[in-house]
Amino acid sequence: MFSTQSKNDSTAILTEFASDTDYDALPLNVVEISKMILLDTLGVMLAATTLEKAVLSVVSLVKEAGGKPESTLIGFGGKAPCWLAAFANGALSHALDYSSSDDRGVGPGGVIVPSALAMAERMTNTSGKQLITAIAVSNEVLMRIGGAITGNPMDFGWVSPMLLGVFGSAVAAGKVAGLGNKGLADAIGIALHQAGGTWEMAEDPTSTFRATRYSFVNKAGVLAALMAEKGISAAKNPLEGKNGLYHQYYQGHYDPSVLVNGLGSEFRCANISFKPYPSCRGTHTSIDAALKLVKRYDIVPEEVEEIRLTVGPLGEKQCIPREQRCQPQTSIEGKFSLPFTVATAIARRKVALIDFSSSKMNDPLVLSLARRVNYQVTQGLPGLDPGIVDVKLKNGRAFHEEAEFPSGSPKSPMSQADLIEKFRDCAAYSVKPLSRSDVDAIIEYIGHLEHQTNLSELIKWVS
Repeated sequence: MFSTQSKNDSTAILTEFASDTDYDALPLNVVEISKMILLDTLGVMLAATTLEKAVLSVVSLVKEAGGKPESTLIGFGGKAPCWLAAFANGALSHALDYSSSDDRGVGPGGVIVPSALAMAERMTNTSGKQLITAIAVSNEVLMRIGGAITGNPMDFGWVSPMLLGVFGSAVAAGKVAGLGNKGLADAIGIALHQAGGTWEMAEDPTSTFRATRYSFVNKAGVLAALMAEKGISAAKNPLEGKNGLYHQYYQGHYDPSVLVNGLGSEFRCANISFKPYPSCRGTHTSIDAALKLVKRYDIVPEEVEEIRLTVGPLGEKQCIPREQRCQPQTSIEGKFSLPFTVATAIARRKVALIDFSSSKMNDPLVLSLARRVNYQVTQGLPGLDPGIVDVKLKNGRAFHEEAEFPSGSPKSPMSQADLIEKFRDCAAYSVKPLSRSDVDAIIEYIGHLEHQTNLSELIKWVS
């Protein structure tokens, strides 16, 4: 337990934990999950190099800026100062809406892995154990900061993965850089002043910024760690202070016990969720239910008369406006559409990266099915809706299926084999062609990351 500080000094307790925890203090399941977070995030980043055009602009911006060649631009090759590499690689990490998350929506993989890798390359001698530890403790700090918010974080208007992600990024980069307790505390304090992001970004369907949004998060976190390393100090109570995170951004709605209770003995990062589908996690239970239906009853798409979804308030937002949801014009629109994702599941018996390409999104069969999707709203509970799907066929037969927890969540986890297969699929889209032996080598390397003395081989494969 890390609780030697006063009860109002949660930042110091969290940074004491992050600073003092080494590889040997990590439970085996946390080690394995941290390695899978790395593999999963790298895969998603590689796929984004060809599947999301918006990231090309960010990478181009970084390449044009030049600077000291410290850290690699994943997939594209070349090097940039580590904070700019984190900026470019951060743009990749959530571009496909396929990175890991938790029930509070903090998106730990995408805001931590680019920062940790960029700083690790700058340090030149980071070992596999050190990288695993940085991923684990920064995830723990981030998930506790996010988990302490009471109520639904979305109700406050902030994009929590962005707003809170800077703290995870700062701790990840700072831990790799070897910052002690004070340095990590300063990094968190500095990161507070770069925290932001509102849901206005989702109001305009033509906006491509939200695909690249983690660029800002990773850059801010790495810069905060670098500034702390240079001796810049910050206010000591960035989380609970009068104008700190919880009072300024969340109107004082938080539970301080979540920040510190069980710290060091109970790891919340063991409850991370991985995504089996490249779409908004709010669509996943309905996709799960639709896939169960179509496979169990061998439903033929052309024979479907109506698909009815039972949704809560979150699901309703993904059903309206109807025209946009039934015929999305961009991949990001499709990923946030329940009619489109459920129709895709029924038409193709899977929901994969290729399904959000321009050719697949204009598939007449999928669009026809999407227009047969109707919905009814139930009060539901805060957070993710359960998936409740009813399908009526033209011959009068009707089928019903429910999915309470989304696949990939702690209560319905993806297996290691599932995650490896996901990585293989993602790696196939890398702008730098990877042979099967390259992909196998990356999987093997990360699977035995704790035995690696440096990260040069891994960087070589993904650069």
